[in-house]
Amino acid sequence: MTLQRRLVAAVMAVTVLTLGLGLASIAFAVNRAQERQLDQALVNEAREEAHECARDGGDALMISARPGPAANDIGPLTKYAALFDAEGRVLDETLTWVGHRPRLGSLAAPRGQPFDLGLPHENLRAVTVPVPSHPGVVLLLAAPRTDLDLDEAYMRRAMAMVFAVASAWTFMVAMWFSHRLTRDHARIMEVAHRAAGGDLSARVAATHSDADAAQFGRDLDETLDRLEASVNAQRRFIANAAHELRTPLTALVGGISLTLRRERDAATYREALAEALDASETLSALTDDLLALARMGSQAPLTPEPVAFAPLVDLALADVRAEAQARRCEIVYEAPSGDDAQVLGAPQDLRRALRNLLENALRHGPEGAAVQVQLRADPQALTFDVDDAGEGVAPDERARIFEPFFRGARSRASDHPGSGLGLSITREIVWRHRGTLRCTASPTLGGARFTLTLPRVAAPPAPGSGLTPAPTPREDG
Repeated sequence: MTLQRRLVAAVMAVTVLTLGLGLASIAFAVNRAQERQLDQALVNEAREEAHECARDGGDALMISARPGPAANDIGPLTKYAALFDAEGRVLDETLTWVGHRPRLGSLAAPRGQPFDLGLPHENLRAVTVPVPSHPGVVLLLAAPRTDLDLDEAYMRRAMAMVFAVASAWTFMVAMWFSHRLTRDHARIMEVAHRAAGGDLSARVAATHSDADAAQFGRDLDETLDRLEASVNAQRRFIANAAHELRTPLTALVGGISLTLRRERDAATYREALAEALDASETLSALTDDLLALARMGSQAPLTPEPVAFAPLVDLALADVRAEAQARRCEIVYEAPSGDDAQVLGAPQDLRRALRNLLENALRHGPEGAAVQVQLRADPQALTFDVDDAGEGVAPDERARIFEPFFRGARSRASDHPGSGLGLSITREIVWRHRGTLRCTASPTLGGARFTLTLPRVAAPPAPGSGLTPAPTPREDG
């Protein structure tokens, strides 16, 4: 059942139960009151009739000419009376019995207790009372309960009509209110169903009912926004990965195919093998980066350990020294002296993130240009800045520079080497370590500045971190 139907069913169940019990109780109370009124009039009339029979009849008892009991505004009811002796013989009776007078032995009700008595042509309310000064003599007095039965039938019809009208009205009101209350829920369910079917463009948008539904709608829209962005990013990633893999594969297969078309000399084969090796190395590096990025997204939550950050910077500088020398670039490193600050994290991942930032600065700056590296510390965080002298990153591209395979217009024009995954891997590492990574313009070299910030550990350095810092000068060329 839908939520609307469940709400209507619940309201109707409560209404039917409450209204039915209430109307039944009212009808029962009214009918009982009228019956008690008739019973009281019948008992009083029977006692007066018994006294009158004993006073006027002497030894030969007989029923008086008194009218029947009057229990309503219409007047006295038809009188049914009979006198029985101790043996149950009839001493006198009214003609109203029409030959259907009951036997005394068939009347099981106690003396003075009213009871129902059914005749073939009419239903009666009757009572038996003893006749004073005549032991064993009993007077049976009865009156028609036709008016009582008619009132009871009228009450049942009236209550049934009230019950039907009230139930129908309640159903219509419940349907109207439940529709208003559940229209936003129905909209949310429709959007969720469309999203489950693959339509990630479905949105709840504005809602009109309670705050909970509105908040749930906003949360669902935000979730779908993120899911759509994630799916689109995944599609772009797959397309870009296929394109990046296709380039070295095409060069590798094309070079080998061209070489094998005819016999060539040793120098030509050596040149072809060198080109194939270069394409294979590019392919291998790209594959390693893809695997690293996939590993970052599928790893379990990080189990960090305290790591001294300055030795990690020294190791990363040692990792890129050869490339810096090949490009004749000078790395100027500035760090606070004697700082033993620690961060929580995985040492090898942090080392890779720092190395990626340094490699990015070397590859995007001109040959022979300087790269500035600065480590800053405050009581809450450590900040690692890398500045290059390249063309920089356009302001509208800085938010996307960390997407896999994204290359800005300047980077595409200059055809810088690399897989386009280094910054994406670095961002994933920083996120896993609860840090931040930003790209801005370099205020000193005119290129780009990448700023990595990690929360600092207040505890003192833990001995034996497992890292042996390589000796790196403060100015590395």
